This record gives sequence, C-alpha cells and structure tokens, in this order.
Amino acid sequence: MAFKDKVLAAVAANPGRTDRELTNMILGRRKDQQQVNGEARHLANLGLLRRVKRDLDGYIGNYLE
Repeated sequence: MAFKDKVLAAVAANPGRTDRELTNMILGRRKDQQQVNGEARHLANLGLLRRVKRDLDGYIGNYLE
C-alpha cells in the first residue's frame, strides 16, 4: 500500500486527527511527523484532504473531502 493510501485510510477511519496522531497510528510513536505532514499537505493540495483548526484545541485536524 502506498504511503498516501495509508494516510487516507487512517483519516477515513479517524477523521479530525492531527498529523502527530496520524504518525503515531501509521509509523509509531517514536517517529517524526514530517513525513505525514508533507503527505497530508500534498493530499490537501490535490483536494483529497481538508486541513482545518479544531474548535476543541486549535490543532489542525485532517478530514476527507
């Protein structure tokens, strides 16, 4: 499975999760979140994800478009 597909699947199963939370789910807790952050931004530019600040805590959450 391509990394973008892993990110999209994780967001589909857990809408609104931050890049850090997605990194923990996909790569593990000890990994840096830059890879997920870059992929999420790329997917947002393609119109597949929406990245918005969550009302609860102000962190950026990822949602499917």
